[in-house]
Amino acid sequence: MPSEMEEILELTPDMVAMPELVSNPTFQSGADMLSELAKAILDQRDLSVGGSRDITLETMVREMLKPILREWLDRNLPYLIERLVKKEIDKMINRAERMDS
Repeated sequence: MPSEMEEILELTPDMVAMPELVSNPTFQSGADMLSELAKAILDQRDLSVGGSRDITLETMVREMLKPILREWLDRNLPYLIERLVKKEIDKMINRAERMDS
């Protein structure tokens, strides 16, 4: 015997049946096109530039960023490493001093 809550939550045929806004062939055609679009997006993640399949937008951006990143690393990496090493040495010294106390 269903509980009162189950009866309230039970769907009636009127609740399940949705009015059709488009015919079944139109619906199926639209669903097929969306499915093809989704498949194409998954198959081709890189966006081609121009007409060439060899050059993608991702490849162009990556190549443009390489010299910029190289320059930034040349300028900042020694300082970052020095700062991190100094911080670790300070931690080790502080631990050693606490052990001595």
